[in-house]
Amino acid sequence: MLKRLSGSTAVVALIAGLFLTVSPATATAADDGPFDVWGFTAKDLAVRSDSCRRIRVYARHNAPSWVHSVQVSTDLRPDPGSSTEVFLEESSRGRLTGTFDYCPRYTDGTVGKYHLGESEVLYYDADGNDLGEFIDTSRGYVTIKQSARFVGVKAKRKGKTVTVSARPQYWSIGAYGEVGNWSSANWANNSKSNRLKKQFALQRRTANGRGTWRTVKRVVPPKGTTLAIKLKARKRFQYRIVSTGTARTFATTSRVVRR
Repeated sequence: MLKRLSGSTAVVALIAGLFLTVSPATATAADDGPFDVWGFTAKDLAVRSDSCRRIRVYARHNAPSWVHSVQVSTDLRPDPGSSTEVFLEESSRGRLTGTFDYCPRYTDGTVGKYHLGESEVLYYDADGNDLGEFIDTSRGYVTIKQSARFVGVKAKRKGKTVTVSARPQYWSIGAYGEVGNWSSANWANNSKSNRLKKQFALQRRTANGRGTWRTVKRVVPPKGTTLAIKLKARKRFQYRIVSTGTARTFATTSRVVRR
């Protein structure tokens, strides 16, 4: 029988309401094995609730024809922090698939890079007999970030002055209180006591929408909850506000307004 690694789904104590991306790893030579494993990837994910999400991870291998099937156990660990394992099995020839659960309420809000690799690789013949195992050093990483958005986007004109305003918000992760109760995650306004640490830029293009977006002004985060950007403009334009993101927040773009 085919020997299975201990479980097909790893439960990872990550944070709901954050942005996830797995960056691909390039192929590197196996330390002592007959083939390579590389290309750990997953789709970006912006979670905006307390519920767990199942994330699918992919990788590739170039095992020779006499290897019938491959299983991989790869480390997933924050920097710094303790690691867990993600298990991947062959979904089609040369392609590996695994899953892990992305859940809230189990960390203190750690964000940043969660590293993938090294990996333990097991391979079998057509009868399920164990042909061997080795350590492969290919690596990738998972980036965790808080989601962000703009609400109440407006543009007003007074003479030759246009004012574009919006409320920048970010997804505030939950936390355990002193008595153990969970404070649910929610959208939080930028405020004097809880400021969204990022830079904002106002962009514009021609009113018919055919031109290229150009940055016309950069501003720092507001002291209050509303961001208001003023500039001189004789003609009508389309406007939008963009944020570049930080180590903790995901870059975002507002809806388009015209004045």
